[in-house]
Amino acid sequence: MERRAIRIGTATIGGGGFAVIAGPCAVESREQMLAAAHGVRERGATMLRGGAFKPRTSPRSFQGLGWDGVELLVQAGRESGLPTVSEVMSEAHVERMAASVDVLQIGARNMQNFPLLRAVGRTRTPVLLKRGLAATIDELLAAAEYVLAEGNADVILCERGIRTFERATRNTLDLSAVPVLRERSPLPVIVDPSHGVGVRRWIRPLARAAKAVGADGLLLEVHPDPAQARSDAEQALDLDDFAAIAEDLERMDAPSLRMRGVRGAITVPSDDPRAILDSTKRLLAELVARNGLRRSDVVSLLFSLTPDLHAAFPAQGAREMGWTEVPMLHFCELDVPGALARVIRVLAHVNTTRSQQAIEHVYLDGARALRPDLVREIA
Repeated sequence: MERRAIRIGTATIGGGGFAVIAGPCAVESREQMLAAAHGVRERGATMLRGGAFKPRTSPRSFQGLGWDGVELLVQAGRESGLPTVSEVMSEAHVERMAASVDVLQIGARNMQNFPLLRAVGRTRTPVLLKRGLAATIDELLAAAEYVLAEGNADVILCERGIRTFERATRNTLDLSAVPVLRERSPLPVIVDPSHGVGVRRWIRPLARAAKAVGADGLLLEVHPDPAQARSDAEQALDLDDFAAIAEDLERMDAPSLRMRGVRGAITVPSDDPRAILDSTKRLLAELVARNGLRRSDVVSLLFSLTPDLHAAFPAQGAREMGWTEVPMLHFCELDVPGALARVIRVLAHVNTTRSQQAIEHVYLDGARALRPDLVREIA
């Protein structure tokens, strides 16, 4: 089954990438939206969410700013360069909302509002369809068919948790729905862990889990000041929380690192402090460059010096390069008759994706040469 990729402005959902839609549950003010938009964009979000019309369980809860909120969301999206997502609650609002935002969200309470589904299906604006509070996977897919049948092929399915007898979390996030939906439908599937658990501190591990089971993206509630949020404050992430999640997701893309040993050696012109330090710096720079390493990949350094070098420690040269966090040890080699003179050797332990066979050891200025009799003994 060929999976569908939906292009939305600068973002793509599906097609092998991983999209992150982030922003506040409710649009509250221009300042709040601009802070949220720029904050999530700088930390890796690909789209901006914000509710202007809020379907709340209690009629006394904040119901959103309505069309004023839509305008604030659109302005924030325009200034941050992020495509926008917002919920549409009424057939009467569809046409105007479709002309304003980039994605029309159908909330969980409206998943089986069939006239509304048909109405958004008649637009050509992408639709984010949330799973209902107690809907089965079959019912979610049937709801998507209402949109597809009207000619709108750009539907994004969203698992946001279902209501069960469990009360420890706001809902029960059904991550098993992700592989099932991917098997049964080519439509992109994203996960909303914010509503899935409703508790800020549990969202981060579930975001990692959603990516691990194959979701095409996340929908996250992020507020610049969660304590002041007028809607769902207890599940709103702050910008630092969001940054931590973004870093987690980026690390999941990184190839697996392994500890390797890299050897190096260099001869030094004289037993002079500057000569020792400059030679050390040259050796380390070559070792890093030839193996495609960053300074942060170096875990530790073990230096040895021939007995005729004692004017300076090589570690000082490494410190001059800015390697201030790397543990280092030194020792003096035995005075072996006929051995090379004035040699600095290093064993670097590094994190790298290279195999040990692909590691390039570095020997400069004849430092590789050994006494012929020692070479024969080693062989």
